[in-house]
Amino acid sequence: LEATFAGEARETPPPRRIAVVGAGIAGACLSWQARAQGLDADIFSMGEGASGNRAALVTPRLDAGNPAVSALFADAFAYATAFYRRVCPRAILSEGVDHAGLQPRDAARFAKIMAQDVFAPGDLTPFAADEAPDLPGLSGLRLNAALCVRPAAVTQALLDGQTVVADAVTGWRREGETLSLVTGGGARPGYDAVVLACGAGVFALGQGGDMRPVRGQ
Repeated sequence: LEATFAGEARETPPPRRIAVVGAGIAGACLSWQARAQGLDADIFSMGEGASGNRAALVTPRLDAGNPAVSALFADAFAYATAFYRRVCPRAILSEGVDHAGLQPRDAARFAKIMAQDVFAPGDLTPFAADEAPDLPGLSGLRLNAALCVRPAAVTQALLDGQTVVADAVTGWRREGETLSLVTGGGARPGYDAVVLACGAGVFALGQGGDMRPVRGQ
């Protein structure tokens, strides 16, 4: 993502100590990557959220109208599936997901998606109405590389023994050159950056700017 702001750019040193708010899959991934980069990362739980479900799908967003967007999500999908297979293979329950067409226009949409040169060969396979036993009478796309994973096993593997702070974050404030988290147990100062990875929990913090939920996201 890229944004342009008026004024002169200010050089800032890379963060050394960060706080990750949210201990689900997103927060655990952020913490894993931060530690891989040599950063000191504290992770704070905001409740189970979506990662408290017994299973989760790893599938790409399918965009028929914008090849650039499709390429972005195809790359992210390829990275994510390879990452899960490498780091937490035991969390994978199954592979392959059928995406059924429910509207008359979906057939043309799926044809456009298949024509895009963004997914790896074999990632997508069309199926006819009589080819998916679990979807009688429906046609669609089979996402062959998609995964079904156990969120609890994913987070356990990524955190790898790291302590999750069970102190509810209610906000943050700047103190000089660093940031301080405001929690139920008091202030936790000394962070160079605060990363929000708590899904809809950001709305409870009330400091995220004009953010709004998006259906399906």
